[in-house]
Formats: sequence, C-alpha cells, structure tokens
Amino acid sequence: MGHRKALVLNVDYTCIGLTSWENAASALYKDQVDIVDFYSGDKITCADGSNFPVAAVIVCRVYKNHMNKVPFSRKNIFIRDRLTCQYCSKRMHFSKLTFDHVYPRSEHKKNNSSNSPTNWENIVTCCHSCNTKKGCLTLEKCGMNLIKKPERPSPHGYVKGIAPWTILQKEWVPYLQGPYKHYLEICETV
Repeated sequence: MGHRKALVLNVDYTCIGLTSWENAASALYKDQVDIVDFYSGDKITCADGSNFPVAAVIVCRVYKNHMNKVPFSRKNIFIRDRLTCQYCSKRMHFSKLTFDHVYPRSEHKKNNSSNSPTNWENIVTCCHSCNTKKGCLTLEKCGMNLIKKPERPSPHGYVKGIAPWTILQKEWVPYLQGPYKHYLEICETV
C-alpha cells in the first residue's frame, strides 16, 4: 500500500523537506527524529496484524543544514514568483501559468552571448496572455514592465520536494512558511 510522505522539520521547526514513510519510520527507530503529527486513518499493518499510525510530520533531533542554493527549475521559478504573473500581477493556479525569457532567446543569440538565457535573472512566471502579448520582443519593444526584477532566490523558506502541484496534506499546513502560504491561498480560491 502506498502511504503518504512525511514533512520533515528542523530542530527549530522550519520545514526542510519531504521524506518517504519508510525513511520516517527508519529515522524514528534510530532515534533521529520525533513524531509531531500522524495521518488519521493511515496505518502500517505488520506481519503479526498489529497496526501503527503513519507519521505526517517529523522533527529532527539534531540541526540539519538546509540547502545552500535553490536549484533552478520550473517549480522553483513558480515558487519564487509566488504563482504570480510578473507582467500583469495576476496570481493564478500553476496550470494557468508558464514562464518567459525577459530578454528573449532570439535577442540573446543575435548578441552571440556564450551564457545561457535560461537562468534565474532572465526567467519569470508569466500567464499565457502576457506571454503571447510579449512574444519574442524585449520589454522596451512590447511596452511591458516587470513587477519586480528576477533574482536567484534565497534558500530560506524553500522545502525540498514540495512543488506547486504537490498535494499538500492538512497536517503540514501549520508548518509551511514563505512562498508556500501563497500557494495555499491560490489553491483555496481555484
């Protein structure tokens, strides 16, 4: 049976990631974590027929260093930009968003740049309407503006394993912070 993952908290109760129920059970057995919350109705059945609840939230007994940089990915662009189009300021469900090269790839190629145009400082979350309007034009040529300059995000507040399309468990909600709170607000209104 597929049991749900556990949210992992650091000693200070900040979220650091998700782990499988097997890893959570193993860490508990090794006295590396304590259980903060269980899933109601989700049980592990042992060979002898006994049942044990599945951990929903665990907390480490020893402080764990968090990631030192956020990996560049579509999901992390959406999280950085808080599911908000960086041109029209509309917050939307992730399925209605895409991303855009602020400085177009076509212009990048014309300038014979050796760096990739796909990076934290040149990619933003964008709705389909604004992406169509901007096309392959520069901001100056299309008359559009960014609501904020795109930058590499700080790793503080990012949770490894949680994406905008992750089904957030109700047991995790009290511990989620930063950009994930905005994600919760979007999910409740869609």
